[in-house]
Amino acid sequence: MVLNQKVNFFRMGSVKIPHYLEGLCMVLLFGYFSIGVFPFALYETDALGVIAGCKKILETGRFEENYYTYNFQTQPGIYFWVITIHKVVQISLVTAYSAISALFGIGFVLLSAYFLSRCIRVSFFVSTVSLFIFQEVYSAWYYMNSATGAAFFMMAAFVLILSGNRPIRFIVSGILLALSAWTRFDVIILFPVIIILVPHKSIWVKFIRAAITFFTFLVAIFILCYLSNATNVLLEAMNGGGSLSFVDNQKTASSFFTSQFIRAFAGCFSILSLVLIAWGLWLLKINKDIRVFFIFLVPVFLFLLFIAKHVVAGKHLLYYIPFFAIPVTYTFKWFITANFSKRLTFIGIVLPFFLLQYVLGIRVSLPSHPYVNEPYVSVKPEPTIFSLGTINVPLNVADSITFVIGCGTKLSTSDEMLLSSGILFSPLMWYKLKQESQVEYNSISELINSTNEDTLHMTTSQGGVYPVKNLLYLNGFTLTNPENKLYVWGLDYTYKWRKPGKVIIVDQATYPKDSYAKYVTKIRENKADVFTHIAFFDWERWYVNQYSQPHKKISNVAYQFAKR
Repeated sequence: MVLNQKVNFFRMGSVKIPHYLEGLCMVLLFGYFSIGVFPFALYETDALGVIAGCKKILETGRFEENYYTYNFQTQPGIYFWVITIHKVVQISLVTAYSAISALFGIGFVLLSAYFLSRCIRVSFFVSTVSLFIFQEVYSAWYYMNSATGAAFFMMAAFVLILSGNRPIRFIVSGILLALSAWTRFDVIILFPVIIILVPHKSIWVKFIRAAITFFTFLVAIFILCYLSNATNVLLEAMNGGGSLSFVDNQKTASSFFTSQFIRAFAGCFSILSLVLIAWGLWLLKINKDIRVFFIFLVPVFLFLLFIAKHVVAGKHLLYYIPFFAIPVTYTFKWFITANFSKRLTFIGIVLPFFLLQYVLGIRVSLPSHPYVNEPYVSVKPEPTIFSLGTINVPLNVADSITFVIGCGTKLSTSDEMLLSSGILFSPLMWYKLKQESQVEYNSISELINSTNEDTLHMTTSQGGVYPVKNLLYLNGFTLTNPENKLYVWGLDYTYKWRKPGKVIIVDQATYPKDSYAKYVTKIRENKADVFTHIAFFDWERWYVNQYSQPHKKISNVAYQFAKR
């Protein structure tokens, strides 16, 4: 068949890919990776604070920080977007927040692909594929978060700066940067890159146009924060960092690897992505493409200087992915124009990494985490398309390794779940994970609404009390004895919640993670004759399910105990 000569295509040696085929591939790519967007459900606990905070704002009519808001000062914009969509489209707050997180995330990918295609002069399709090498690019669509909104407006500003020299572009880009920081303030760390993006050879012209953008940003962000009653973040930023210091994120957790950072990094950067980044940097060096190299280098330097040691979730890397994707896209550009033998060598190197980490799932059974494959935990590896076999490993750190076509070992970070292997099945994993999360949250809501008792006693660890308290508020209960701050780590506290004809008492306590015996002893100390224990974390569920005292399992997270 002879193709119409008017059809545009890019060449891969003797292979010609027309634009309509690129378009079809794009539809299939976004269609498949959008599976994880659904169902719209509660998953990440911080999002509950935003939802509850939005409800309180709607009740009081005052757009300001309240008892339930989560990090309002550093992300007032996300409250505005959620409430606006909720009102305009007449959908629930959960649906509104889920939808805008996904739409902002998809928009961010499209803008980033355009940004890469302009920087490197490669097709939009190739730059899009480069971005999808990074798991976090689409994982951020799947749960409610403010990072996708900040990333969207940031990239819109960068694209506008890169696309022309008209003064109005630099003013509008400043406004977009303000909307970005208003949505989530930590994004401002990347803003210095605008100096490099300004398309002019004169360094003075670059500084003048960047100054216009920066001045517009300052005026707009002050106005937005003032109107949002969120000026504290600006005062903290001017007084040495404040919310920019990410002090709350300087923590570690002993799940799978030694720290949250390692798990987030391993989930975001596959071996394939690191190989392609290294390859691309080598190509940039030999081609002496200085401008593109600095567009890559400055954001990476800012990341290493301010953010790297504070990363506890993949979304903290989201803003930087388009810049890490620059050498990846550069490598693909080289592949397209290389001769046959070089392309064959490239495929021989890259294809095994893709198959071994994106298609093949490797599941490691760890003696330190015996609950990993239990049906009631969130880290159980699903789905399995086809099982290839298991081998026993005579090591202290691992019992066995199972190979499957499907998702591999899950990497649990502070905000989201990422895959260590079988990355291609991430959308299916998220779909199942959110279904289960919806069931768990619904089970708690049904428990507190359907109980016939006048008084219901609940116990929970400090990690589990945050979602429990927000769910009680969202279900119409009023807290009669609030502490000074909704979420205080290290505080043992008893909360009393009331609703007409019903009282719920929630005992928050420190439950030891490193001792089953101490954990069980803590449960036994509760003085109520009948109480429901909320085991929010996987290790808690493991302890409760090993506990021999009779109890009624309400759901994977809720267990009812009765004193004999």
